[in-house]
Amino acid sequence: MELKVLDLFCGMGGFSLGFAMEGFIVIGVDKSRNVAKTYLYNLKKYNEKNEFIKKDLNKEIIKTDAPIIIGSPPCKPWSPLNTRRKGASHQDYICINAYFNHILANKPLIFIFENVPQIENDPILKKNLQKISQDYDYVIRNIRYSDYGAPTKRKRLFIFAFRKDLGLNLQEFLKELDEIGQKMPKKLVKDVIGHLVDVPEGKIKDHEWHKINFEKYGEKIKKKLYGCERIKWDDFFPSKGNLQKVLTLHPLLDRSLSIKENLLLMGFPNSYEFPEGLSKWGRYQMIADAVSPTFSNVIAKALKKVLK
Repeated sequence: MELKVLDLFCGMGGFSLGFAMEGFIVIGVDKSRNVAKTYLYNLKKYNEKNEFIKKDLNKEIIKTDAPIIIGSPPCKPWSPLNTRRKGASHQDYICINAYFNHILANKPLIFIFENVPQIENDPILKKNLQKISQDYDYVIRNIRYSDYGAPTKRKRLFIFAFRKDLGLNLQEFLKELDEIGQKMPKKLVKDVIGHLVDVPEGKIKDHEWHKINFEKYGEKIKKKLYGCERIKWDDFFPSKGNLQKVLTLHPLLDRSLSIKENLLLMGFPNSYEFPEGLSKWGRYQMIADAVSPTFSNVIAKALKKVLK
């Protein structure tokens, strides 16, 4: 049986991708035209039934019969990399309400929420969790992607919720999640981008990089100011924002990481590509905002086991 998954604030589709790899039908929703192109360009490779809906989720509720809703509302109001407008003063703050309004309107069997760990104690999250607590059993977990087979040690908050009348055991799912994660091979930086060291810029799709003015930024990189640093070859990839903003050097070469390398370090498969016509900045930003598909695939595998 093909199960449908609705992905709210889907971005480039990292969250959806892990489910698509396991045969789920995914429907992504976002308001960006560039996101739509990228999502469909890649997710249609897995199943022609995979869809994209271009909507502003703050203005409209998407009605669905999908038994699973996933999503990662914009994290900028809580992100430590955002040093300007924070919390309720940020325009994206209300996206949390939009996500949970979709849960209340559709009452899916399962929902999964992703964001930065800093959101956990925000009143807006607590208020929305109170609204759904009568109908759902849920758990909040801070997940480090590298513990589940991804090359990045980015840490993210996930909420896993099962509807109480479903008859499924949430703890059984969490046990499956961790068991699958423990079996995943550990991948370091060198394991996923080592083959690109001698590949010239532009030789393969998306292998292009932001040019760094070393005369201007050399001292910041040397002192690791504002997150600027050279990543380590024999380590996991550190959690970074847009690599065009946070100057991150290749472990061996005097250049920034390419878009392709960034994709691989976030756990995207080698087959994932951006369509033509997207700016370099836009592609870097989409990757920075993405859920690692390596981890979402572990989630999908665990769900398949408990839903049998």
